Amino acid sequence: MEGLREAKRYILKAKDVAISGHVNPDGDSLGSLLSLGLGLESIGKKVYSLSQDKIPTTYSSLPGINRVTKTTKKKVDIAIAVDCSTKELLGKTFSVFKKAKSILEIDHHEFRRPFGDIRLIDYKAAAAGELVYILLKELDVKITKDIAENLLTSIIVETNSFRLSNVRPFTFRLCAELLKTGVDFSKLTDTIYWSKTKESAMLLGICLA
Repeated sequence: MEGLREAKRYILKAKDVAISGHVNPDGDSLGSLLSLGLGLESIGKKVYSLSQDKIPTTYSSLPGINRVTKTTKKKVDIAIAVDCSTKELLGKTFSVFKKAKSILEIDHHEFRRPFGDIRLIDYKAAAAGELVYILLKELDVKITKDIAENLLTSIIVETNSFRLSNVRPFTFRLCAELLKTGVDFSKLTDTIYWSKTKESAMLLGICLA
């Protein structure tokens, strides 16, 4: 895979790491952001998890979500963009990236405008979470239940619950490994697809009427 060894080398040298997904975050962006953040913290990195926009209620219970902030004044050793095909998708968090010593892109979109020093790219990946998983394994990070829940969120959302053509055999093998950590898959999918706020439930009722 393009950039895997180089990404590992840069991360291992870094002490302070900033991670950001795209504006208006979805499950792939947040799941990748949170799983990578938890994984890097487990190997001693100081992680700043960033999102310029409010976290959607659907994802408010994901492990590590309380660590996400809008920005940091810290000049980090490496800033990592997940699920961003252009720097513009980082929104205001790009101000942190401009001050970073190096920038790593982790992405699976075919149409993109590169902006980083290092790129971990696979156009065939079903979700950015697949690439995060591969990177964490390369870094010898133990995949905990919390990390697995975030990675599964990334994959479930980006594949529309495994119904899109981007699903590949590796996707299912990866998910099988994640489920071994004890994640409640049924509860997770219910939270992602069926839980609704009071306001959205009322709006649906009005529309149906």
